[in-house]
Amino acid sequence: MIIGLIIKSHLEVASTLVQKIGTWCSKHNCNVLIDDESVKEFSNPNNFQIVPINEVVEKSDLVITLGGDGTLLRVVRYINSEKNKFIAVNFGRLGFLTEISEDELLDCLESVQNGTAKCDARNMLQVTIYRHDEEIFSSPFLNDVFIQKGAGEQLIDLVVRLKDEPFLSTRGDGVIFATPTGSTAYSLSAGGSIVHPELKAVLITPICPHSLTSRP
Repeated sequence: MIIGLIIKSHLEVASTLVQKIGTWCSKHNCNVLIDDESVKEFSNPNNFQIVPINEVVEKSDLVITLGGDGTLLRVVRYINSEKNKFIAVNFGRLGFLTEISEDELLDCLESVQNGTAKCDARNMLQVTIYRHDEEIFSSPFLNDVFIQKGAGEQLIDLVVRLKDEPFLSTRGDGVIFATPTGSTAYSLSAGGSIVHPELKAVLITPICPHSLTSRP
C-alpha cells in the first residue's frame, strides 16, 4: 500500500506522530510519499519519497493529512478519482472534517490495512470560470465556492441560473454555493442551513442580501 502524508505548515507538534507513521509503515511494508513542502518541517528522518503535492494525491492509495479542516480542503483540490481516500487527523481549531485524533490514527491505519475500516463518502462539485467564452480557471471543491463584491464596492446584482433558466435573483454582497459538507462553513455563518453530508444537494446562500425574501 502507498500512503501519502501531507502536513500543515509549522506544525512542529506533529513530529512525534510522523515518526510513529514511519515506524508503522516500515512494519507493514508500506511506501510513504510526502509532499515537498511538508518535508521541510521534519528533515525527512524516515526517508519518505518526496514528490509534489498533486502526485501525493494521485499516486497514494490512502492520504493522511495532519492539520485542521483547512489542510484537508487544500489537499482535496488535487483529487482526480472517486477512489481517493483520506484520513484527516485534527491538529487544528476546527474539526468538522478532521475527526480523527492523534491517538486514534494508528488504530485507524490498522483497520484500513485489515479491511475493516468504514469509508465516509462525500460529494464534491466543480467550479469553472469563463471570461468571454474562454475558460480561465477550473477546480473541484469539497466545501464551497462564492462570488463576492470587492472591498469598498457597492452592492452587486446576481442572477443564478439552473439549466439556463433564472433560478434566483439577489442583490447584496454576493452568493455562496456549498456542498452538504460545506454547510457548516461559510454558508452557516451567512445564515444557511446545516445539511447532512450524505444528502445530494447544493446550498445557495445569499451573502447579506438587501431583501426580506432572499433566503438560503
